[in-house]
This record gives sequence, C-alpha cells and structure tokens, in this order.
Amino acid sequence: MAKLKQTRHHELEERLRFETLLAEISASFVNLPPDYKGDVPEGYFVFRSPTYLNFSFIRANAAVVGFGDKAVKFYRDHCKV
Repeated sequence: MAKLKQTRHHELEERLRFETLLAEISASFVNLPPDYKGDVPEGYFVFRSPTYLNFSFIRANAAVVGFGDKAVKFYRDHCKV
C-alpha cells in the first residue's frame, strides 16, 4: 500500500510540474475519465486520469484576470467543467 501511495504521489507531482510549465504558456487542458472513448479535442493538452477523482490548480496573471468580481467573471467565462 505504501508503494502505491508513493507512486501516486510521484504521478501527482509530475502532473503539477507539467501543468505549471504549460500554464506559463497559456495552454488549454482537458481531463478525461479512464473509460473515455470519444474524440479527443484538438488544441488541448490531454490528461487521461486513471481514476474518476481529479483536481487541478488554476493559476492566472492578475493583470489579465483581475481580482474579486472581475476574477470570478473571468473564470466563469473561460473555465469549463
């Protein structure tokens, strides 16, 4: 069990490093469930999750996104769940 936790922790660290790097170049991401059989959208970096449990960190430049209500509006308009 400890080996599984260590492996999963390593996978999450790698994903975070990858997403951080790509976020710096304003990339778009899509997380797909393990049994997804449909077409993969073009123009996105794809992460195929091994489970149905996912999380993602969202980072943005405050000069673009703003603060408070402006930031909330930006994410509502640009983040798709």
